[in-house]
Amino acid sequence: MKKVYMGIFTSVVVSFVPFVVQAASATSNTLPTPRRVVSDEELKPHFGVQVGMASPEGSYRNGLEYGINAGFQPVIPFGLGVELSTSRTDAKNGNEALRRTNLWVNGSYNFGGHADVIRYSYIGVGVGSIFQNDRSDLAIAPLMGFDIPIDRTQKDFASVGAEAKYAFISGGNPDALSVNGVIKYWY
Repeated sequence: MKKVYMGIFTSVVVSFVPFVVQAASATSNTLPTPRRVVSDEELKPHFGVQVGMASPEGSYRNGLEYGINAGFQPVIPFGLGVELSTSRTDAKNGNEALRRTNLWVNGSYNFGGHADVIRYSYIGVGVGSIFQNDRSDLAIAPLMGFDIPIDRTQKDFASVGAEAKYAFISGGNPDALSVNGVIKYWY
């Protein structure tokens, strides 16, 4: 099952690459040049709520995952954030249910430019701890997502988006694919 999840995640990422390359050739600022933040607006601080699905490999059913996140952009176009989420998935074969609390530090590269699909998208990696039942393990997760502004006429605005993350968990615990819808408030 792990190969299926990785195949799906890899297919989505590989499918996304041509859009980035096409957008980068159409406009010069799809892949922004790193530069120092010079105003409070460029810091892009935000707070968000996420709800979605956690799908551990092996003999576990998909389960509800929910959490909160916060972040900012210390250097354009790189973001830094923290995330706290939890999930519970039932076992298919009578094993104990899998209860996890995840604490992530996420780094991201935010695309720009004028291409509608790309300019609100990001890719990145999360590193963190997975607290599960009576133990904790380290994890690393490639991630990708987007945040589309609802109304950007003011400095403060909200966005809706989604994020996909595949967590590689140490200690022999089942890896997991998470797909969440995200609502963020940017101030």
